[in-house]
Amino acid sequence: MIFQGYGIVVFVILPICYIPIAYLVYRDLGEAYYHSHSWPMALGFIFSGIICLFIGKQLHKESQKIVTNEVTGEKVKFDIRHTVCFLKVEYWGILYVFIGICFLIFGITPDEI
Repeated sequence: MIFQGYGIVVFVILPICYIPIAYLVYRDLGEAYYHSHSWPMALGFIFSGIICLFIGKQLHKESQKIVTNEVTGEKVKFDIRHTVCFLKVEYWGILYVFIGICFLIFGITPDEI
């Protein structure tokens, strides 16, 4: 399975953060500016990464449950994982921030992708 738990949120957060930034830059600064600068795309990835990091930490904090077996009295800990491709949601946040910083450092624009 490609994702577990609420791991799908990783694929939802990126467009939610990137599209408004791209739209505003495209509308206010023009098409040529948008296609020749890397910061709008980098900003979308960095915002997405920060949000994924916080959401992932919150999801994993709330996903640990301890259940007591009524017959034996034994306590069992359940840990619900929220992952995409075996990476936790907060690790995707770190990856998104890293990608955004790479876009800034190497000057990768939307035309180059």
